[in-house]
Formats: sequence, C-alpha cells, structure tokens
Amino acid sequence: MLKRITFIFITFVLCGAISSAQNINVEQYKKLVDWVNCSYMYVFCQKNMPHKSIQELNIPIENYTTVPDERKIYELIGNNPTAKNRAEKINRLKEKNINNLDNNKIIEQILDEFSALKNNNKILYKCVNNIKINLEEKFVTTKSNLPQFDTITQKNDVLKSIEINKKSKLKINTDYKLDFKTNPETYHPQKIEWKIDDEKVVKITNINDPQCIIKFLKAGKAKITVTVDGKEDTETVEIAGNSFWGKLSMWIIFIILVYFAIKFRKQLIKFIDRVIGYFKNSYFLKNKAVDENTNDVSKSLLKELKEVKEENENLKTKIKRLEKQNKELLQENIELGEKIEIYQYKPKVDVAQHVEIKEKNLFPEIDKPTETSVSVLYADAIIDDFFNKTTDTPNEDTVFELRLQNVHSATFTIYKPSYQRIIARPSFLDGCEKQILINAQNIRIDNEGATQRQADGKWKIIKKLSVTIY
Repeated sequence: MLKRITFIFITFVLCGAISSAQNINVEQYKKLVDWVNCSYMYVFCQKNMPHKSIQELNIPIENYTTVPDERKIYELIGNNPTAKNRAEKINRLKEKNINNLDNNKIIEQILDEFSALKNNNKILYKCVNNIKINLEEKFVTTKSNLPQFDTITQKNDVLKSIEINKKSKLKINTDYKLDFKTNPETYHPQKIEWKIDDEKVVKITNINDPQCIIKFLKAGKAKITVTVDGKEDTETVEIAGNSFWGKLSMWIIFIILVYFAIKFRKQLIKFIDRVIGYFKNSYFLKNKAVDENTNDVSKSLLKELKEVKEENENLKTKIKRLEKQNKELLQENIELGEKIEIYQYKPKVDVAQHVEIKEKNLFPEIDKPTETSVSVLYADAIIDDFFNKTTDTPNEDTVFELRLQNVHSATFTIYKPSYQRIIARPSFLDGCEKQILINAQNIRIDNEGATQRQADGKWKIIKKLSVTIY
C-alpha cells in the first residue's frame, strides 16, 4: 500500500513539473505580445484620451489568448501618433526569435524591450510593473534574472527629506499636507507609512499615501515619522500657544488703559465731542454744496426740457403741413396719370447703346463682352486676395470656378473635379475661410465668394469663399 501511494505521489509531482516546464510556443508568444500591447494601451488611453471607448483592451492575463489582434488595437486607439508609435514598438517584439528559449528567457526578452515605455510616469510605471508581475506569476519559475524597473544602489538614499505644504503660519484646526522627497526622484516606493508620536496634539490621516494630512488639535509639538521601503525620516511640527507671561502682559496693558480712561474721562469726553463736531460740520458743509449744485443742475435741466417741448410742437406743425402738401400732390398725380394713361414713352436714344458708350468711357482699357463672350472663368489659386491666373477653359491646375454676374463682377466657388486634390492638399484653398475635420472625404460650400475685376484686368476677392472639408 505504501509503495502504491509513493508511486502515485511521484507521478503527480513529475506531471506537475512537466506541465509547468512547458515552453511558450510561437502562437502563444504572439498572443502574449498582443496582451502586453492591450494592457499598456488601455492605461495610456485612459490617461491621455479619456473620451475613447477602450474597454475591449482590458483583458486579464488568464484570457490572454482572446485579446484583440494588432489591427483591432490600432483601430481602437485611433490616430493618436504617440499611442500608435508605442503600439508599433511593442508589436515589433513579434519579430524576435524565441526558438530554443525557455519561459524565463522569453519573458525577460519582452520586459527588456517594454521597460523603457514607463517614461518616468507614475501611472504608466504602475501599468508596466503590473504587466511584469502578471507575466512572472503566469509563466516564470525563477525570477532572479528578470530586469528590475527601479534599481536603488544605496538603500539609505531612498529618502531625502519631509516637507510640509503651507502658505502661512500654522494654525489650529487647519489641514496641512506632508510630503517627502526620494533619491532619485524617479524612485517609486512600494510601502509607505506615516506615524505621529502625540495624537492629542496632531491628528494624522492617509498614513499609507505619498502625502499624509495633519491637523493640529491644540497648541503643542509633535514628531512625525515616515517609513519608505524600510528607510525612516522624521519632522517635528509645532504650534506655540500663548505663554503665562504673554497673557499677564496683555492683562496689565488692559488695566493701565482702563485706569487712564477713568482718570482723564472729562478730557477724553471733550476730545470725543470735538472730533464728532468736526465731522458733523464737514458733513453739513459738504451736503450744502451738493444741494446747491443739485439746484443749479435742476434749473438748467428744466430750461432744456422747456426748449425741447417747444421744438417738438414746431415739428408737429411742420409734419401736419407736409401731410397736407402730400395729399395735394397725390391728387395731382392721380389726375395726371389719367391723362397720360394712353401715352407710350419712346426714348430718343437706344438705352443699350447709351449704356455701352457710358461703360466705354468709364473703363477704356476693358473690353465689354459680347453676346458670345464666356459666362464662366476658371482660376488656379488665390495670392494676396487676387486670383493668380484666370482662363476661359479648365485645366489640370484649375481650383476655382467664377460665374460672371456682369463684365466687372462674379461669384466664385470650387471647381468640382478638383475636390479630391483639395482634400489631399487643403492648402489649395489658401485665401478662403476653411474648416478641416479629421478623416475628411468631401467638401461642403458654406458661402460662395465674390470677386471684382480691376482696371488692370485682374480679379480681386471682395468676399471670401467659406467651405468645410469633412
């Protein structure tokens, strides 16, 4: 019976050893890299892109084979260049050769490349450290050869000093924060503990946080001790109370003042009456001057009001007179209209000919377009509020389309066949009011522009074109 039990026990131990010693294969290794990528990107996006929906990246180590692949990771993190750069750097771990490597070496290889991403940031440091712990617990049998993310050469150099954050003199029943400095400053403690030697004087809270809160309950002195990863430092805080001699001197001064007030009460009363009388007289004289000024202002305002009323009456009289004249003129127009109702007006000079002659006189260097002239022009760019070059027909450089209102003015918009070139290079619309959205695929004209032809033949922008690239 004993031999059977011994055989079963040995078999169980050997099976466990064999199963625990099973190496990570290539597919598992790639999934592990994806899991590391997801875990890091989840924390990075929470810190830098809180609006992103990235819950799919938060996968426990036990389910590492079900994590999203690299394509899905890039899709979730979006177009953030920093996040994309770090995700690509982690993903390049898949190119590493893991043949003939045991689990320890494989995890060590991942951590060597990955440790640089903590970037001296507490949140990202915790993420990297948690990933390290998860990988160790899941796959590593011995941890002595694994990289350490923070190495302190001398334990005694962990702490530099304790500092109290205060802007003025310490007061009773007021919260103050105590902080400590480490050496190096990038060191991240694993265990922190604050202690106070006299809780009747000072109350302490948050004893396991990097910053503890203290509050003085009464005047006195207390010693505060912080222990950081086994290294201690102390700071003494104190609020001085009123001493016996201080209180006594205050009472003596008060008694002396009362004695002199009683002894010289008559002189004191006279002095007070004189001061009150001075202020009363000053107030009376000041008010009197104010009243006089007020009366003068009131008189002038009444005079102006009377003048305005008189002017108003005159205006009313004039309006009535004009209304009467208007009625008379209207009646005359009606009578005159009946007489010329059958009369047809024929101009002595052809209007079109007259306008053409007038335009030639106003713009001698500009030829008026004939009926066969173009009604649409095409332009390539806007430089200093002028179209650079206009043509009658479009070409490969055409960006804008001008619709002529008359010989001197036109409205303009974007030449539709150039949409894709503009989306690829929005600088073609320099000189316009433009709004560019992310991942743009189309163009919307918000307001057409307007342009005017100058004497030298160039077209000047008088109203900018407003567009949205979305």
